[in-house]
Amino acid sequence: MKKFPIIVLLPVVFFIFVSVSIGGGITPASEQFSLGNGLKVVAWEDHEQPMVHFSLLVKCGPATDSARLSGLAALTSLMLREGTAKFPGTRLVEVIDSVGGVLTPLQDEKDALLFEGNFMSRDLALGMKILGEMMAHPLLPEESLERLKKRLVSVNLQHRSLPQILMKDEVYRAFYDNRGYGLSNWGRVSTINRITIDDVRKFYRDNFAPGNCVLLIAGDFAIKDLKKIIGASFAVWSSNGKCWGTRGSASIPDTSKIILIDNPASPGVDFALGRTIVPASSPDFPSLALLNYILGGGGRVSRLFQNLIVNKSSATYISSSLDLSRGDGMIFISGATTRNAVIDAINGARETLDELRRIRIPVKELDGAKYYYRGYFASLYETPQSSVDVHSRLLSHGVSFDFHDKLLAAFNRVDVNRLRDVAEHYLDYNNYIVIIYGSEAALKNSLQQLGPVEVIKLGQE
Repeated sequence: MKKFPIIVLLPVVFFIFVSVSIGGGITPASEQFSLGNGLKVVAWEDHEQPMVHFSLLVKCGPATDSARLSGLAALTSLMLREGTAKFPGTRLVEVIDSVGGVLTPLQDEKDALLFEGNFMSRDLALGMKILGEMMAHPLLPEESLERLKKRLVSVNLQHRSLPQILMKDEVYRAFYDNRGYGLSNWGRVSTINRITIDDVRKFYRDNFAPGNCVLLIAGDFAIKDLKKIIGASFAVWSSNGKCWGTRGSASIPDTSKIILIDNPASPGVDFALGRTIVPASSPDFPSLALLNYILGGGGRVSRLFQNLIVNKSSATYISSSLDLSRGDGMIFISGATTRNAVIDAINGARETLDELRRIRIPVKELDGAKYYYRGYFASLYETPQSSVDVHSRLLSHGVSFDFHDKLLAAFNRVDVNRLRDVAEHYLDYNNYIVIIYGSEAALKNSLQQLGPVEVIKLGQE
């Protein structure tokens, strides 16, 4: 018998290597390269600790779910930990645990799913092999589906028992209805229960493609070694997936809308005011970031704290924040008060918004906001883990990695006149949704002083 030589065809990995160095700013320099299958990699060497931290971002998040299957993105991310071709069943988790590693799916971004992990640097190859297997060859076993649906329902109910999360969800839903950003990151009980294994597998096929993902990794490794490890771990992963799509458009009210979430057992009152703003990439965003600090993000020095807590004692807690996203973001004011003081608290928040629209902010107050951000942004990059976390969030929000450097530069161009122009547009109380969490029996009559009140029963879908 004639013998033929055995020819083994190994996957060919092509790298496009781009060295990125941003000098003179706070953004750490990174090395970037791509595999031939489209997977992008962003890496930072750091040899202070024998650890590696990574985050794999998939460009599909809860905002891509349909209203009928809200929760599908989150459920699919959980299903990927249920075993792979090489690590079936519980073997996957056992191997991760055996080396003290961590690999966890996160669903807290609306625009993306994140898979974050930590491994000792000596176990980098194993960690990448496991991650590559999860992405390329997940089993997605049907027998795990009902158990994970119950877990996701439990997470959903837990989040909806927390007033701050529940109120923010309702603000988003008021602006976007049951689509895009109006959907809860963790779905709803009724929508989770109708998800089938075919839905999960289709979502995986449509979205989990190397060209639809970015791997961010930092720690104790040499770039040349990292490229070999990632090439060996991810080269066999190939499929076509879609990229980020639209998330729906918000409808801005001309008159503020009052929503009461009825919890008869609540002895106190939580409240929130929110409205959509602009994407983080908008020219208005630097002014909005400074306004947020002055409004309520600056803690004790903020206008809301001084007006509602120090001067009027109408709130026991008050703050403001900006939610960033690829689409319209959100400015969100949240606070806590008593039943007797809720009207004063909401009117106090309204007066603070009007004050910032009408009266020019002192230069000293504006400079204080700029000074704060210089220190705060620098602190975000203190460790390899924090650098990976920050960059994955920036990527999810649709901005460049040097976003914070650009923002600091843009702050220098914001003066008090520009700040008032932006405040006049975005701080109009009439464009806000007002959410109150408390007892309908104790609050509804008094809340009608603010306008018509829509009541949502706690636990109502």
